[in-house]
Amino acid sequence: MDFSVFSVNVWAVLVSGVAYFAIGAVWYMVLSEPWMKGIGKTQEDLDQNPLPYITSFICEVLIAFGVAVGINAFGATGIMDAIFVASALWFGFSLLPTIVHYAYEEKTFSLLAINKGYDLIGMIVASIILTLWR
Repeated sequence: MDFSVFSVNVWAVLVSGVAYFAIGAVWYMVLSEPWMKGIGKTQEDLDQNPLPYITSFICEVLIAFGVAVGINAFGATGIMDAIFVASALWFGFSLLPTIVHYAYEEKTFSLLAINKGYDLIGMIVASIILTLWR
C-alpha cells in the first residue's frame, strides 16, 4: 500500500474544516425551523450546551482530512475532479449509511435532505479548497 495518500496540506485541511463549519452555521440558521422540528429540539436546548458545536468542528476538520486523502487517492487536479471526489465520498460514506439509520429511526425525508444537503455542500467546498491548495 502506498501511504503517500496520507500526505496532506495541514493548513488546507484546517481551512476546509473551518469553511465546512461556517457553511453549517449559515445552513442551519436558514433551515433552523424545519431542522429543529425534525430533531425535536428548541434553540434553547441547543444554546445550553457548547459540546455539539465543538464536536461538529472537530469532526468537520477530520472529514476534511478524509476528503484530502480521497483527493490524493483519486489524483484530483481540478474543480470538476474535486466535485466528483466529494460527491462519491458523500454518496458512499455519508448518504447511504445515514439512510440506513434513518430507516430504523423513522426520521423524515426532509430531515435527511437538510442534514445530507449540508454535508454534500460542505464536502464539495472542502474538496475544492483541498484540490486547489495542494
